[in-house]
Amino acid sequence: MEPSANFPPPHRSRFHAAAFHGAWIALLLLAAGWRFSFPLTPTIDRDFSGYLHPALDALGGRAFAHADGRAILYPALVYALLAVCRDFRAISIVQHTLGLATGLLLLATWCAAWPALRPARVPRWLYDLAGLAMAAAFFFTPQPVQFEFLIRPDVICPFFAALSFFFIVRFLLAWRVDKNARAFLGFGVAAVFTAFVLPSLKPSYWLSSIFTTLPVWCALFDRREKGVRRVLLAVLPLAAVWLLLIAPERRAARGDTGSATFLPESLFSIHALIIREQLAADVAVPDPAVPYPPEKLRATLALLDDGIAAALRENPGHMASLGYDADWLLYRAPFFTKMAEADHWALEPRLGFYRYYYLRTWKKRPGPMLGKVTGQLALFYNLECPAYCNHGFEIAKYYRIADMLMQQPEEQPRIAAWPPAVAFRDSLAAIKDRPVEIGMRKLLRHATNRLGNCYLPGLLAWLATLPWILWRAERRARYGLFAAILAVGYAFNFGNNLGIAILHTLEVSRYTYVQFATTLLTEMLTAVYLLDVALALGTPFFARGKKPAPAGAAPQ
Repeated sequence: MEPSANFPPPHRSRFHAAAFHGAWIALLLLAAGWRFSFPLTPTIDRDFSGYLHPALDALGGRAFAHADGRAILYPALVYALLAVCRDFRAISIVQHTLGLATGLLLLATWCAAWPALRPARVPRWLYDLAGLAMAAAFFFTPQPVQFEFLIRPDVICPFFAALSFFFIVRFLLAWRVDKNARAFLGFGVAAVFTAFVLPSLKPSYWLSSIFTTLPVWCALFDRREKGVRRVLLAVLPLAAVWLLLIAPERRAARGDTGSATFLPESLFSIHALIIREQLAADVAVPDPAVPYPPEKLRATLALLDDGIAAALRENPGHMASLGYDADWLLYRAPFFTKMAEADHWALEPRLGFYRYYYLRTWKKRPGPMLGKVTGQLALFYNLECPAYCNHGFEIAKYYRIADMLMQQPEEQPRIAAWPPAVAFRDSLAAIKDRPVEIGMRKLLRHATNRLGNCYLPGLLAWLATLPWILWRAERRARYGLFAAILAVGYAFNFGNNLGIAILHTLEVSRYTYVQFATTLLTEMLTAVYLLDVALALGTPFFARGKKPAPAGAAPQ
């Protein structure tokens, strides 16, 4: 459909373009100055060993090895960075730079999505202004900056999520609008590969990677595409994913006991209350189908009850959605230690027991297990979306934790083997009591609160418009591609949230904070989409049976 008097001009004027580019450059410079005004010493949390030990071991003269069941990609990146720069501050510099790049990618995706509204009733100046507001919200919200100090893979996930989102939008435009064969293949391959980098950093993104790349897989069934391009579109990214991501991870994990124990023990600890009920039922009424003798089940039930009671006693109120602190049960309660020490439980039989009772509980108690999943999803999909952080952060608190961890006696041989690690430990001790706060402006706090309130209503409103769009061909032509882009954005969140809801708990704040970038972009695109639909509903453009008046006809 060609633009008419009813539609604003689709392109920027020279003044408009200069103002837009000047604005985003100014935002970028201000954001960079703000980020680099804080200390550059990175920090660590209690999970640091799986991410930092491989690099310290290799740099201290030992072999680089998989540790604690953590994916190997991020530790390898940390090792490469420290090997080249020999300074831990390089980690903060690179991660701050990737944070700035994430904001730019969000804005680039915003601009790339504009042609998907064909043509838009929303003025281009308003669209650009909303995009700049989105970029400013990302650049100056404290949560991404606080994340960028941490040595853990969650920090760089937003960058790869934003990059994947950008490639998928460009792929959709190349496929459905531009009909550009080279861009179709190039962006399709790049979209699939970058999408699967995410689960190599954070395994909870596996479902997100599958859901968000569905447009690429749908293109394989487009008969208008040449067979060679469709084969290349499938083979090239999957081969790269296997050779560069999956195969190295499998080879590295062979010598790491934590890779075998982490998932079964985590699943058992997270679902311990529900599994405990199934264990008690099997002890009370033995089932011949259960391949474990009653005395083993009875002893295991007693150990589990002691562990859950200890978690409730030592850390009450934590992980309230589960009813107990599952992390305390996993890492600090005596349950798993005593199971490992028991004479009748070797490693593989013990892990088999955890897997068996997790699956048996799903089979015998699907209601409580599904209730746990839906309850976890409700922690995200509500009127206070937790992806939006509405407060600042005191950096000194994180430095004090990092200093305590680096001062542990068992860490000293590893630190002493490499002088830059000693300098890092000393810098943490020197900075831990310095009162440095990442503050948040009142206006931005108010804006993020409103965005958190509107995320679920915006998602429901978008879903409500889909039948209306699909009903008429002209509506599908006008809004279908933009609706598909929104589907990709919501799929980033839903896939990640569903995976966490099944396997863990969304009460862990970093699981929701890491979704801030894609949540913000998707919600802002939804606002533009709903505004354009509202403008369309206010005109006779989509009225049933309405035909354009013949040329030269007198107005009614």
